[in-house]
Amino acid sequence: MDSKVKKALDNLYAMIRVPFVIQNYSGECMASYPPSFHDAYVTDSIANPQDTLKESNYPLGVTIMEITQFESFYYLGICKLDDECYAVSAPVATDDNAQLSASFLDYFIQPGYHKEYLTLIHSLPKFDITQLVNYLSMVKYIVKQENIDGVNYYKLSSNIRHIEATDKDTMVQREGSYDYGNTYNYEHYFNRLCAVVEHGDVEHTKQLLQSMQQYPNIQFSDNQLQNSKYDLAFELGEIMHAAMDGGVSSQHAMELYTTSIQEADLLTSAMSIYNYKQKCILQFCYLVAENKTYAGYRTSTVMAIHYIESHLYQPIGIVDIVSRCGLNRNSLSENFKKDTGTTIHQFMMDKRLARAHYLLINSSLSLTEISELLCFSNQSHFTSCYRSKYGCTPKQYRNTRQ
Repeated sequence: MDSKVKKALDNLYAMIRVPFVIQNYSGECMASYPPSFHDAYVTDSIANPQDTLKESNYPLGVTIMEITQFESFYYLGICKLDDECYAVSAPVATDDNAQLSASFLDYFIQPGYHKEYLTLIHSLPKFDITQLVNYLSMVKYIVKQENIDGVNYYKLSSNIRHIEATDKDTMVQREGSYDYGNTYNYEHYFNRLCAVVEHGDVEHTKQLLQSMQQYPNIQFSDNQLQNSKYDLAFELGEIMHAAMDGGVSSQHAMELYTTSIQEADLLTSAMSIYNYKQKCILQFCYLVAENKTYAGYRTSTVMAIHYIESHLYQPIGIVDIVSRCGLNRNSLSENFKKDTGTTIHQFMMDKRLARAHYLLINSSLSLTEISELLCFSNQSHFTSCYRSKYGCTPKQYRNTRQ
């Protein structure tokens, strides 16, 4: 597992905090979040679905196992990643009073880990099937860059070793203890929001974001700050998939999602997270709109554009862009010029100057800080390039807009 995938999984777990392991069909652990979580499991405890997962014709989707315990419901998710490995989540409850039985612990959990495991499980947010499916689909996308293919529903009977398939390929959502507010309206608006993001309709997206302010977030946790972070991770995951459906490359969409999760985790208030989520949703919509602008461009040109736009604050050069796009320098430069009408160097300079133009009005950064942030060699170079493009110095422009 390469460092980029591991970092993305680290970020996902840090945000959602629902434990999961990735292991091969021999029970060997490939990744565990937290690291000690895999040690608690009895490797053979999921042998039955594990054997089923091995079958080549089994869909690369999420299997939801319902565990009925004392009139409460737990869901455990298993996601086949490929023909070599799968991910399995901790069981998550649908209500605050749910209790795991001794038979479950004896069967699934190693002796000596029961108390630690129960403490961990009871600290988790309350989930329903849809939320658990979304979580594991994010795991699969990070690892394999693929979306899930189908959802399979199983119910554990009173004999916990027997697994009985029920309502296969159907999702039956049970009502949990959290409050959606007006569930219909919330889902209605969010589904519409995903649709308009997919079409790159920026103005309509802004209108819907404004309309959704009256509906509360789904209640994942009693901690308001943590709940806001959970909400952001799930909603941006859905928005990310909508953007990819709208034509944004999976690599670019995943980079934006990962960066958004990292930055959101540093925020310290629910309101700041909410505002940041709105900004991120708009960013995804802008990406779709830009992608439609690049319709007809060669794939290598679009890859170069996305790489440049994702690294405006890093000192990248032509060599870095060429290595990312899989063409030699001459071919990439020639194709880029034919598609955009400008050179790679000039395109990169124009993008940096456009970002500087925005920061001059929308930030309190000094001219020196903007120059350094956007990788100009010095402030004099920045001023010269800016004047050449906009007909005035950065200082003059900022003064006229204050």
